Amino acid sequence: MKKIKVAIIGAGPSGFSVAEVLRNKNYEDSFEVTIYEGNDRVGGKCCTVFADGEICNGQTGGYDVGAAILTPGDGELRTILSKANVTLSPFTETARPRSAFVSKGKPVTVHPIFLKQFLKHPLSITRALGEVSAYAKDYVRYSRSRHAGYTNRPSALNVTLSTKYPKRVNRRLAYLMQGFGYADLDDNGLTPPLLYYHQYYDAGFLNAQMVKVAEGTQGIWAKLAETYPTDSIRLNEPVESVSRDSDKVMVKTPQGLEEYDYIVVGTPIKSALAYLDLTQEQRIFLRQVKHNHYATVLCETAGLNANTTFNLDACEDKKQVGRVMCAYKRYPDSDIASLYLFLPDESNASDTDIVGMAAKSLKEDFSVNMTNEASAKVFHWTDYFGHLDTESLNNGWYDQFEKMFQGKNRTLFVSSGLHMETVGASIQFGTREAKKYAKLWLQQQTKQ
Repeated sequence: MKKIKVAIIGAGPSGFSVAEVLRNKNYEDSFEVTIYEGNDRVGGKCCTVFADGEICNGQTGGYDVGAAILTPGDGELRTILSKANVTLSPFTETARPRSAFVSKGKPVTVHPIFLKQFLKHPLSITRALGEVSAYAKDYVRYSRSRHAGYTNRPSALNVTLSTKYPKRVNRRLAYLMQGFGYADLDDNGLTPPLLYYHQYYDAGFLNAQMVKVAEGTQGIWAKLAETYPTDSIRLNEPVESVSRDSDKVMVKTPQGLEEYDYIVVGTPIKSALAYLDLTQEQRIFLRQVKHNHYATVLCETAGLNANTTFNLDACEDKKQVGRVMCAYKRYPDSDIASLYLFLPDESNASDTDIVGMAAKSLKEDFSVNMTNEASAKVFHWTDYFGHLDTESLNNGWYDQFEKMFQGKNRTLFVSSGLHMETVGASIQFGTREAKKYAKLWLQQQTKQ
């Protein structure tokens, strides 16, 4: 039987998760996979570099400036980590704090702050704790009913934390969401990120041990790529356009035009809008997926001790763009840290300006100095964490997407914006969808 030709656009975790399904032994000799990647490396937002900014590509001693934390659990990610043959270790060491917090330039401890609020407002805080517990119970119950559809959620989940719970409680929770981009900067509510993607996320990940990869998160995909035929991964080959009809898919790149039976969109929705042959109505619908402009500054510092240090002021105030929300110091014996901050959506700030913002925030918010601004490197993520605002969620966007797009026009979407943008959740979603549609594609091939 003729092999089914599948083009995968994007060599990040989502794209690779589909490729791994299509080339496993269950589908041996059934699919021919080609992965297109516009960058000169694999990994997507898994980006690991040396201190000079060079990509590590599976070598040890690098610094993660994209995804850095993994919670493998026992599922699909664990299988890929084993196949890539990378080295795992606990995310933090016992010799230094796992997390630290600062506010107004001084170290703070979250628990004493919460206790102080409780003593001042005992009835309000007690009521809030009860509400949060009820919310958590509903969320866990709903998470166990996988893929039920957003509109079938319990009514208790149809709120944002900011709307339902007292501000003093919400602010203590906010850094877990806003600080990593898991909310819309323009949305007054902090809808939990797990609620956005509940139907695709395994709650068991929450209880799994956090680990880091000696070769860096980008090293996972660099080493996995070594197991692929050389010509099946096309680096430096951005997709310019895709045209689809009932019989075939045509993919155009600077290198030419190629024909496929199906395509897999593994790039963020924002990127996919640039090359897909969509109607105006479809474009308007997909543009409801929003992205934050996120930047990482890799630099030398003096004074950081903990593995991760959170700036509660910047994390809790959604309007404080340009201030460092989190500082990640991967190695205890190195002064180099990764600093994470938001930028305005249409920011024209130069890298020099961004380094200056980060240095100023470090000094004022963390009481820490950036010791060598000239050597700092800036990494931009303009399509970071695709997500929906509260209105789109409440209007059933995900159910509509399934009816309008998924599996239609010979296209499978595993894009950021359809799942929680963590390595584990991306792989979980891509694997699930690939298994489903691989069977359908084989059935269609047999009928022809």
